[in-house]
Amino acid sequence: MIVKNSSLSVDTEKLRKKILDLAMRGKLVPQDSQDEPASVLLEKIKEEKAQLIKEKKIKKSKPLPEITEEEKPFEIPESWEWVRLGEILDVRDGTHDTPKYLDSGVPLITAKNLDNGSIDFNNVNYISFEDAKKINQRSKVDKDDIIFAMIGTIGNPVLVQEEYSMAIKNVALLKKIYYLNMKYILRCIQFSENRMYKKSNGGNQKFISLKKIREFTIPLPPLAEQKRIVAKVEECMQAIKTIEDSSKEYEKLENQLDKKVLDLAMRGKLVPKDSQDEPASVLLEKIKEEKAQLIKEKKIKKSKPLPEITEEEKPFEIPESWEWVRLGEVAKNELYSMADGPFGSN
Repeated sequence: MIVKNSSLSVDTEKLRKKILDLAMRGKLVPQDSQDEPASVLLEKIKEEKAQLIKEKKIKKSKPLPEITEEEKPFEIPESWEWVRLGEILDVRDGTHDTPKYLDSGVPLITAKNLDNGSIDFNNVNYISFEDAKKINQRSKVDKDDIIFAMIGTIGNPVLVQEEYSMAIKNVALLKKIYYLNMKYILRCIQFSENRMYKKSNGGNQKFISLKKIREFTIPLPPLAEQKRIVAKVEECMQAIKTIEDSSKEYEKLENQLDKKVLDLAMRGKLVPKDSQDEPASVLLEKIKEEKAQLIKEKKIKKSKPLPEITEEEKPFEIPESWEWVRLGEVAKNELYSMADGPFGSN
């Protein structure tokens, strides 16, 4: 959205992207040397992941390749780490099959139901509890999980903030392994949507595979800094929303003011009257004389006589020095049908 008025010109969408860019580069909030570095956090995540695999709570995935320098799109602070999503999260996806749709049952969430950071349960398809149970055996969505579109519009992530009865189709599912600030991960996905899209396959219908999502790189700050970044980003985003809301209200008031000014002008209430002004009745006579002369010289055509203006045709009161006239009395009306209007000398 570009907000523009007489005193303000702000591309708010560009501003949002800039805030996320600064956040992901470690330039939005200061680093604290007392923070436990991300390398220690990453080791804790690996240990927890190994334990969950041992307990068969998550499946062991193929080893992820080392991150190359080419996969690091920008510099990050020393206390941060570049990581693959598959290192720090349990990355899954929903079904790619199409279960039988019903009139009621369990909502089947697809990319079309991810709307501006939330799940839209309108226009949703329903499936049986049995089909939902099968899908949820490997891709159950829990509170604090992140889901986002894998097909079509890549990204559009949603942080699930309450428990829902639902199943997912063609949607990526990110589940934390060890404590992470999932709001920070959400901002990472939002920031990386364009980069993810470039890694997708397909023609008109783009698709990013689960393998590429697992291998996708993001910058990981220390846990304490993740919290600070999230707080500052949310503060900035709220400020931008306030700008947008204020600008919409300003535009509304500006439109109302324009209409009010015109209304006052047409009623003779915008500027003071001057008793020394030649009244509009004299001006009208001069116009009639000039019009008669132009007709005589055949410079304009003589039109049919216009009817007298009735009281019912006068929508409001005007000053005594003004006159109600038909446009055809004071202007050429060869091409247009003329309406009535007030005629003043000031």
